[in-house]
Amino acid sequence: MDAWTAAGLPSTEAVMAGAGELAGQFLRWHGAPRIPELLGLFCRELPAGRVLLYGAGTLTQALLGHLPDGIRVAGIIDRRAGDIATFCGFPVLSAAEALDRQHDYVLLAHNAYEMEMAATLVKVGFAADRIVALHADPRYRAFIAPTVERLVEEACRHSGDAAIVNCNSPIIHDRQLADWLPPDRTIQLFMGRSANELDRNGLYETVDLRESLDALRAALLRRRPRVVYVRSMLFKNYLGMLIKRWLPRTTVVQEFYDYATLWPDADLANLFGLNAVSMDWLRRAELIAGQTLDLVISKRGGAQWHRVQDRCRAPYRLVFPQMVEGPPDRPGPPRADLVYAGFLPSRSFLRSFPVGYNFMPLLEDVCRDGGLTADIFNAAHNGAEGDAIFADYLRDYEKPPLAYHRRLSYSELMDILGSYRFGWLCNDQRTVHPDRQVGICNRWTGYLSAGLPVLLDASWGAMGDLTREYGAGLVIERLESGTVIDTIRNADHTALAAGARRLRSHLLAVNAAAMIDIAAVIGRGLERGV
Repeated sequence: MDAWTAAGLPSTEAVMAGAGELAGQFLRWHGAPRIPELLGLFCRELPAGRVLLYGAGTLTQALLGHLPDGIRVAGIIDRRAGDIATFCGFPVLSAAEALDRQHDYVLLAHNAYEMEMAATLVKVGFAADRIVALHADPRYRAFIAPTVERLVEEACRHSGDAAIVNCNSPIIHDRQLADWLPPDRTIQLFMGRSANELDRNGLYETVDLRESLDALRAALLRRRPRVVYVRSMLFKNYLGMLIKRWLPRTTVVQEFYDYATLWPDADLANLFGLNAVSMDWLRRAELIAGQTLDLVISKRGGAQWHRVQDRCRAPYRLVFPQMVEGPPDRPGPPRADLVYAGFLPSRSFLRSFPVGYNFMPLLEDVCRDGGLTADIFNAAHNGAEGDAIFADYLRDYEKPPLAYHRRLSYSELMDILGSYRFGWLCNDQRTVHPDRQVGICNRWTGYLSAGLPVLLDASWGAMGDLTREYGAGLVIERLESGTVIDTIRNADHTALAAGARRLRSHLLAVNAAAMIDIAAVIGRGLERGV
């Protein structure tokens, strides 16, 4: 069974036949700009009454200061109601609990998941006509139409015949992209959730379209670029499919950071808040992109990748993400035996939504039973503002043998990773996760860029195969502390470090060949015109 069928999709022909309807759904739910202050002004036009707000987040917090006097908040609905008792002074309830609260209507207060929220409410018994999906409301679309036009005008003031549509999750960075898409003829249209994540010193002039598909579509149709380069995150993988539909003669290249098709439903629901409908939409968009785009780029490969590519006609190139030639080896004792540098959710999140980052108990056992030391650098912990979320990690892992740290920049990590013995990639993966068979994660390439041997569990497919082939680390078959400890103690670290350097050279060579092919596709697009 191919990966698309395993994910529940019908035939390619059936998916392609529904592309127009699918595009309409994305425009309906993601067309309007996400601008809290303007949404707050719109709320002043809403009828008086008792309301429930769905979403205990920053948008709800912003809206609370703009609601007119006639609107009285009866409570906040949130899927994490078990972990959040109150929010901004209001009780936080599950959707089922909120059903019994006296209310006149529900306001959906989220920038991305209004459709999923509405479906959840209807499922537990809320009347559909008492649910207000703010961003999708036709009244709001009319209210904000002048803002859409302003965004389009701003996007069209800059000259050039190429565009980057960016959600801020690059596989290929600007410094390489600029060799093919010169900054003086390229505009970057930002479609991510937070403009604060943009590199303000980046190479490209950038216009933040506030996640508005309406603005993106109008800007691209007005500019008619010869090439559009798309960087998408999983929950926005529909961008390339839509752009190619709007501009069929334009060369469209898309980086897929992750594929919804390769993720289990439970993880998509827990990490991203998706439901069965939005999962299906994203997977269909990915398959349509695989038939229609001029080039697809992703960090996936290995023996099982053909199960995805067999149903795709678009050219494909594997790029190993964030690969660099790290600093030279430094003599001296290691900083610690093990290092983990990557995303780590909070304990409260993992209690509510078990996902594939549940390795801390095993790492604790390994350090305690084996007399080993480890450092954790959490990519999700950005500075002191994250201290409250990760307070228990800071408290419990304050010092060796297991020491917890906030996020470091990639350059800072490169300076220190080579001073450890092994990069940690072991995890007790209890759900079937097809992406682990084909995915190349940034933690693995980061460790190898620094010449650091890796320690990973056997559920990793492509990465495990390459690690074994080059002798670049250890693949653990049984994730028990005793097995991990014995494997580390019996390892020839000098040989593994040499293998890591050989594998690093191989990955850099693969990337260099891919860059030649990518440059050729973009070059032909710039020459061809629209």
